[in-house]
Amino acid sequence: MEQDPATGADAFVASIALERARWVAPLVWVGVALALVFSQPIGIPVPGAVLAWNATAMAVLTLIMLALHRRWIPARRAHLLLGVLWLIPVAGTLLSRLLTSTEILTYALLIEIAAGAMMLDTRVVLAVFLLLDLAWVPLVLGQAGENLVLDLVVVGTMQFYTLLVHRVARNALVRTEAHRRQHEATAQASAAQLAELQRSE
Repeated sequence: MEQDPATGADAFVASIALERARWVAPLVWVGVALALVFSQPIGIPVPGAVLAWNATAMAVLTLIMLALHRRWIPARRAHLLLGVLWLIPVAGTLLSRLLTSTEILTYALLIEIAAGAMMLDTRVVLAVFLLLDLAWVPLVLGQAGENLVLDLVVVGTMQFYTLLVHRVARNALVRTEAHRRQHEATAQASAAQLAELQRSE
């Protein structure tokens, strides 16, 4: 994972990522469940493979929520966990698009990409976006739908802006922690100087 040796903020960012995972996991679970309920009413078929994937995803998410509740997952794994939580619904969307060729799934994918801004490690963001592209580009080219170019452009554009938002949010957290550490060090130095003066009197 990314390190910030100059500021020592990596542990702080990891702790924030772990806390995010605690509330993101239930949201993803609910999102997968709602997708199962509302897909067919809005015109998206639900093949057996998609149903099986969503059921498996909900089971895995339940285990993740239990692990987070019991605090079995250390903070150093939090960035990877956020990446996994992001990939689970994205994989479901890609599978559904593959099996049904339903183009409106592109809108669902755009929402999921935007949610990637909640991740706090740039390497993880780039890795999961690369995995998405490796699946999305051949999928769209293979289906050769009417909106082929649009599907490629909007997904790429959304990834770019999501990465920008991610970097802004991460940098803000790193700067905040760096300032806190600086003020803490200054206060400790001042206290040490005051104690030294008091001893010398």
